[in-house]
This record gives sequence, C-alpha cells and structure tokens, in this order.
Amino acid sequence: MGAQRPAQGLHRRDRAGPSGKLRWAGAAWIDGTLARPQQSNGDDALSDAELWGIPADIVRRPQRGIWELCLPAVQAFTRVSSLFRTPGAFGGACGLDYGGVRDGLEMSGVTITPELWAQIQCVEAGAIEAVMRKLQ
Repeated sequence: MGAQRPAQGLHRRDRAGPSGKLRWAGAAWIDGTLARPQQSNGDDALSDAELWGIPADIVRRPQRGIWELCLPAVQAFTRVSSLFRTPGAFGGACGLDYGGVRDGLEMSGVTITPELWAQIQCVEAGAIEAVMRKLQ
C-alpha cells in the first residue's frame, strides 16, 4: 500500500452520508487539503480491476470532494474558521468559539438554521478529530 492520499477513505462506510462528508471536510481543513486539488498517486480501483482481470470501463470511480448539499455548511465553517480554537501547551478546549461563530455568521449574512448548525458541528467534529490525531 502506498502513502495515504488526502481523500483516501472518503467512501468507506464509516464516512457514509452527509455527516461523514462533513466530518471529512473538517479533517481536510485541519490537514490543509480542503483548498488544494486532490492529488492521486494512482487509482486503486483500476489497479485492483487490472489485477483481477475486470474491464476498466465497468469500474466505478469514487467521487472525491464535498457533496453539493454539504457545501453551505463547509462554506459557513470556513467563513468563521479563524474562531477555531486548539489546545495550547497547558491543554484547553478544542473547537469553535460558539459565541463568536454566531456573530461571525450573522455578519457574513448567513442565516443559521438548526439543520445548518448541526452540519457545521459535523465539520467541527472532523476538525477536532484531526487535531487530536496530530497531538498524539
């Protein structure tokens, strides 16, 4: 197996559905890969198909990136990403400063609905998971 690609694991079952995509986006934001185009060091599906003699034209290629229905939450998160707090040398909270986020989104003209807020929290959860992995 080669080095892990930024979007590797995007289609595993633990990342299924919109909340999984949103968590992936949060982690990609922490890793610095959200704004960069996806780079690939090879197509694993095509390599596997070739190994097993499966015609390449029937191999389903995974869709990378953010689903359109997740885009408003990711855009809202990135608008207030400067309010993301990470633990300092002596510990502390990790995540968005919720009071500042409300003000920042309102000043950006974003209407915060309960659904959008839940999606923003999914992006935040992915970012927190990525920060914690880096700290280990």
